[in-house]
Order: sequence, then C-alpha cells, then structure tokens
Amino acid sequence: MRRLVEAEIPPELAAPLDTLAAMLSAPECADAQVVAQCCTHVASWADSSRARETALAYAQAAALVLPGDARAALRTGICGSW
Repeated sequence: MRRLVEAEIPPELAAPLDTLAAMLSAPECADAQVVAQCCTHVASWADSSRARETALAYAQAAALVLPGDARAALRTGICGSW
C-alpha cells in the first residue's frame, strides 16, 4: 500500500482516481454513473498512453458498473480487440 501512496499519478488522473478512492472508502455513497465516468476517463488516458491492459481493465469496470450501457460495452470490445 505504501508504494501505491508514493506513486506519481499523472495530473489528469488525480480527480478520477481520488473520486474512486473516496467511493471505495464509503461504498454506500457510491454512484454507478460517477464510477463509470471515472473508469472511462482512466481507460481513455490509458489508451492514449498505450497502456492497453489498463485501458481494457477500466473499460471493463465501467461496463460492469453500468451493464445496460451499450457504449461502455462497445468500448470494452474495442479495447479487447487490440
């Protein structure tokens, strides 16, 4: 855990990762739409950074949180086809 705390996080990921961490610490307050948006943001960043496995993992997380969202499912399929 200490290594995670000390990791340098790209500035563009700070807000979505902070939001996800806050929801993990208070899951009763978590909002599926917000979780999906955060995961999609991280997936997009990972895709542009050529971090394919990370992009796929976060795209899958977004799709799992919103199982009725066709866009989230499509993004997962696109990420998985690399």
